Amino acid sequence: MAATSRPYPVMTAFGPGTPPRRPRILVVRPDHLGDVVVTLPAVAALRSAVPGAVVTYAASPPAAEACRRCPHLDHVIAVAFPGPGRAWGAFADAELRAAVAALGGPYDLAVLARPDDPASGTLCAAAGVPVRIGFATPQTLPFLTRALPPPAPGLSVAETTGRLLAAALAELGAPGALPPLPARDGTIVPTAADRAEAAAVLAEAGVPDPEVVLHPGSGWPVKNWPPARWGLVARRLRGRLRFPALVAGTARERPLVEQAVRASRGTAVGIAGRLSVGGLAALHARARVVAGVDSGALHLAAAVGTPTVALYGPGSPAFAPPPPRHRVVRLGLACSPCGRLEAPPCGRILHPACVTGVPADAIAEAVLAALG
Repeated sequence: MAATSRPYPVMTAFGPGTPPRRPRILVVRPDHLGDVVVTLPAVAALRSAVPGAVVTYAASPPAAEACRRCPHLDHVIAVAFPGPGRAWGAFADAELRAAVAALGGPYDLAVLARPDDPASGTLCAAAGVPVRIGFATPQTLPFLTRALPPPAPGLSVAETTGRLLAAALAELGAPGALPPLPARDGTIVPTAADRAEAAAVLAEAGVPDPEVVLHPGSGWPVKNWPPARWGLVARRLRGRLRFPALVAGTARERPLVEQAVRASRGTAVGIAGRLSVGGLAALHARARVVAGVDSGALHLAAAVGTPTVALYGPGSPAFAPPPPRHRVVRLGLACSPCGRLEAPPCGRILHPACVTGVPADAIAEAVLAALG
């Protein structure tokens, strides 16, 4: 369908003489955990602007688990999307039909929050959502009824999502503009079950009061620091902590966690693969500081309100949580950030110079400063 800015009659929930109605809004972002979590302040701003809206978020399963703990959402739907930026493919008819059925509906409007995303476009069109707002990027544009210019490089995910939701307000006929985006703190609220899960893992690890949680892994190996350096950070911190540092990660990240723990010489305890997304959020909420590389885990920590220390190399620090509660440590090479996570220009897909050049003392000092 060709892109247009024409308002649709269905979106007259706030028009003169129109009886009050709760507009039904679908936000879709098939992406990594961090990229989804950082959109939630924009959703909170939408909720503030249209308190009566029914807001549903569709995301890939791990990110959907985090979104289920967002107080600004009415419904969350886990969809087995293709990988980020990929289409459903010629043989995915059954999967697409299942995703359409999972969406339920009907919806008045859909916001396609990922800039170049044919999967969301196909899904929302197949589900019959009449108004589809997104960015005019090549893979998304054919599915849109309202297209915004592509976001400028370096603009944060929260800001780009805010632009789309402001356009959604205009389509809804809502008075006023989208309010300023609130802080990330409190956009994820762990449940009682999450807190019990974290407490059980802490008891087994012998760390009843977590102070520092370290995350050596991320979704992109090019971002990762040599894991032994996290062990060195734990050793630098030991004199300031009552208990060993915790080294967390997914089951796939267990080798990184184990290497960090071995290098810590008894000053860290590993808990890889022990917590669900909700349990990890609860653990972060109890910690004083969470440190790691640029990753979804650190964005999750910021969303529950815990200070973070993040090592940034190829990724842009514009996506990091804001100072002063959150600290970024980076080397500042001329080629960094390159933003090329799959094929960096230096040719190093593991341990590039922008990552390995950061010394352990720089991270340890930032954590100590965050501890106060």
